[in-house]
Amino acid sequence: MAEQSGLSYRIYKELKLATQTLVDEYDDSFLRAGFSAAEKFHANFHHGFMKDFELSGDRPVVHEFTTRVLELAAAAKPSDAGVGRPLIFM
Repeated sequence: MAEQSGLSYRIYKELKLATQTLVDEYDDSFLRAGFSAAEKFHANFHHGFMKDFELSGDRPVVHEFTTRVLELAAAAKPSDAGVGRPLIFM
């Protein structure tokens, strides 16, 4: 989504900024919490530090985050890029 809207997304700092943009534009602070849970899963993939209870507890948060972002992407048309609400992830 970031590419469609002309936002940079190639480095971690840019993804964090894109997340905050979504939070602000959609007035949805859950997106920040969801991104944090997803980044924790990503780090765990590489380092294996999460316990089973963390995985099972955070999994629904990551699922909801992914669902919301996909819904935002589906609702946005490529021609909408740069107009109104920004398109961010994926």
